[in-house]
Amino acid sequence: MLKHCGYDDEEYAYVANQTFAVEALQKILDEHVTVNHSEYAHCCRLIKKYSRHGTIECLLTLYTLETPFYHYLCIFQIYNIGIIKVDLIVVLI
Repeated sequence: MLKHCGYDDEEYAYVANQTFAVEALQKILDEHVTVNHSEYAHCCRLIKKYSRHGTIECLLTLYTLETPFYHYLCIFQIYNIGIIKVDLIVVLI
């Protein structure tokens, strides 16, 4: 699916990796929600749960929380900037 987005085999293997997805999510969280936000700890627990169990439910919860994380994702979808869109597709696979 993502190979059609312009990735070669090596790049695809990297972005399709769950570790990459977790690190990308944590980076977005750290940059846009920050530790001062009341939902930061909850978001971290959801990412950790996804990392350990690979369950999509925790990601769906994360994506729908009213936090700067959610707003950041919406902005990227509106402007259709590829890397975040691809990261989200990888995480949701």
